[in-house]
Amino acid sequence: MNGSMRKNLMGCGEKNFPHTFGEWVSEAKGEATKGGLDMAVVIRMKRFGTKKKPHSRIVVTDKRSPRDGRFIEQVGFYDPLKNPPLVKIDKERILHWLKLGAQPSETVLNLLKKEGIIKR
Repeated sequence: MNGSMRKNLMGCGEKNFPHTFGEWVSEAKGEATKGGLDMAVVIRMKRFGTKKKPHSRIVVTDKRSPRDGRFIEQVGFYDPLKNPPLVKIDKERILHWLKLGAQPSETVLNLLKKEGIIKR
């Protein structure tokens, strides 16, 4: 979609149009900032499954994105219905994102502690 078409569809100029996905990802990774604004990156759970049968993906995302919205990277999986609950976490990627300043949610923080990735 070219700029003029985008302008007509959105009813606004290029400056007001949301970032492209690539710009958004590079901002969230800390590689660039647009207009001097730093992005808040969080590690949280994205819910999947059906009613009464939930499972979650552990994702790195922009703080402003909806719970089940777009994300930057998937770094793990959690299935609470298995006995014991199934937890798969990419330790290397989690540590990478934590070094960049990503903040884990309370639930993810508890999982990281149980898995021994973060010391208590």
